[in-house]
Amino acid sequence: TLIFLVGIVAGSYPAFFLSAFKPVEVLKGKLKMGMKSSAIRSSLVVFQFTVSIGLIICTMLVFRQLDYLQNKNLGFDKENVIVVTNTDRLGSNAQAFKQRLRSLPQVLSASFSTGLPATAVDSELFIPEGTGQKDNLLAFLTADYEYLSTLAIQLKEGRNFSRAFPSDANEEGGAILINEAAAKALGWKNPVGKHLISQRGSGQSQEIVGVFRDFNFRSLHQKIQPLMILFTAEGDYLSVRVKPGATRQTVKALERQWRVYAPNTPFDYSFLDENFDAQYRAEQQTGKVFTVFTGLAIFIACLGLFGLAAFTAEQRTKEIGIRKVLGASVLGLVQLLSGDFLKLVLLSNVIAWPLAWYMMDTWLRDFAYRTPIEPGTFALAGLLAVTIALLTVIFQAIKVARTNPVHSLRTE
Repeated sequence: TLIFLVGIVAGSYPAFFLSAFKPVEVLKGKLKMGMKSSAIRSSLVVFQFTVSIGLIICTMLVFRQLDYLQNKNLGFDKENVIVVTNTDRLGSNAQAFKQRLRSLPQVLSASFSTGLPATAVDSELFIPEGTGQKDNLLAFLTADYEYLSTLAIQLKEGRNFSRAFPSDANEEGGAILINEAAAKALGWKNPVGKHLISQRGSGQSQEIVGVFRDFNFRSLHQKIQPLMILFTAEGDYLSVRVKPGATRQTVKALERQWRVYAPNTPFDYSFLDENFDAQYRAEQQTGKVFTVFTGLAIFIACLGLFGLAAFTAEQRTKEIGIRKVLGASVLGLVQLLSGDFLKLVLLSNVIAWPLAWYMMDTWLRDFAYRTPIEPGTFALAGLLAVTIALLTVIFQAIKVARTNPVHSLRTE
């Protein structure tokens, strides 16, 4: 809306202003501009380029943040992971299906779980045993032995779930893995071997056997929260890590095996990286919108600048003719004609920079993890605006500067 308003205002001013001119004066080149009209002209140019520069900065920062979101080290590897859903429909065939997939040459590992990055997880009250603390509400998911290795989540201390410890898989009182944030929230520097009392079931204590590194389970809008992993042999999701470059090929192999073990259930899958990146669809849409309106704003600004530059050059035709007679060079005349507009664009930078910084700083506050706002972004946007303005004005400036002074000094 703002961009269209700029276009309407910018287009209306020359139309109304020029309609008031007397044809005879126009033809004789005697058209004069007052201080008021000159101020309006300058204000329009400044306004147009302020909007354009601001949008350029915002667009650059939106895409920089998107690049940051998609390439930040999340603490796990989301690439080359196929997520098979509806695995609860496998029933008693779940383990056989998993083992069959693991035998495929392109499959590196597979893991059942009830939660994955970018999916919702449950929360439950736990009491740290022997601390006197009240209940702690902790997010948790359940997963099997291969969960950490399949997602490439690093173990910081202790051990992973292990078949060598049958008690890990106990339905009541089984083992627990926690992240670093959970250890900090519980106030334990050395949590391995400590116990948590669950508020579900019989309320038996469960031993913490390992601490895994923090990873971004949710989008980067949120900070890493305390998270626990309880053991389960099966779950709602089957994550399958495949060799790089074999993803599409493996999907077909998975579907063939699915039809063997769950013939009456549709095969449904997704890719972990796409699931995680889908959390930023709003930001991606924002980037596209900014790109379109930035291009439109620049076009309108250049159109207005081109018209006003031509108009200004026409008003100074006799002055330029006299300067040429007195020995002024084409380069000197181009600098003379473009200098005033360059000052206006530089002023636009001064106005646009703090406004754009405020807008983007406010927008980036929605992210717990954000790209820094660097001065180079503003300098690059300013340089781009100056370059566009100069290219727009120089054409008219050169045209007028190369005009024969005899024609410009002749009076009809």
